Amino acid sequence: ELVEARRCLEIEMAGLAAERGTVDDLLVIARHLAEMRAAGDHAASFLEADLSFHLAVGTAAHNRILLNALHLIRNLMRQWIGRTLRVEGVTDQAVEQHQEIYDAISERNPAKARSAMEHHLNEMAKQLITAKLTMATDEEFLEQEGSTEPGALQR
Repeated sequence: ELVEARRCLEIEMAGLAAERGTVDDLLVIARHLAEMRAAGDHAASFLEADLSFHLAVGTAAHNRILLNALHLIRNLMRQWIGRTLRVEGVTDQAVEQHQEIYDAISERNPAKARSAMEHHLNEMAKQLITAKLTMATDEEFLEQEGSTEPGALQR
């Protein structure tokens, strides 16, 4: 359901951001993209920059109702992003996709912005499935090894 909700909201918002985004909006989006690059493998910093990027695109759409809807699901988005960051190589993939979204918005190309956001959400949905499968496999391993303590793998 979250994947569907994000597609409905964020694909359209990316197109609107390309049409309506101001120079200041673009600077904020670019800043969050730079923060993602700077975060590297620091998951917490990357997560915050990634989420902020999406909210900045939403802000640049200049539609308060859509932005409010995006804010309603931001905690679920945070969980999604946090889980996908556990997949090896996902940060590099995400930065590249966010760059494509930013480029399309800054080029004022709504169709390209929608397409880039759709591609990103579809790819990250696949990564979420990968992360969930990995977590399930890890839990099965712990059960076989006799350790069912929460967080045992993080130690």
